[in-house]
Amino acid sequence: MEGTGSAVLLIGGSAADAAAARAATAAAGLGVIPPESLSQGLQRGVDGRWAATILLLDLPGADLALVERLSLEGSAGALILVARNPSAAMAMEAIRRGARDLLAAPIEVTALQAVLSVAAGSEPGGALRLGSQ
Repeated sequence: MEGTGSAVLLIGGSAADAAAARAATAAAGLGVIPPESLSQGLQRGVDGRWAATILLLDLPGADLALVERLSLEGSAGALILVARNPSAAMAMEAIRRGARDLLAAPIEVTALQAVLSVAAGSEPGGALRLGSQ
């Protein structure tokens, strides 16, 4: 499942964030891979193709330049950012740099499901199958 486009890569976050990501993707039959560190997550990110990548911007070293790099590499899938204190300006800049959306931490299941559903609608063939889609 890992890195085949049928899993979601979660870079950073707590056990609660991982649980929320699993709950949000369960209906789609997608697994969630939570690497142990930012560097391990980035390595996994380039080693395979992902249905989506969730990056917590509160990690040391995680910034909008990294978001742009992940977006340009093309293996991240729908790039979803999570920040403890997001702002409208941060969201606009993140989207300009290639992110799908910016959510507030902690991850809320319904908010993540909504972002993934929109991403599924924009993928060829609806690659992210969520809910009744």
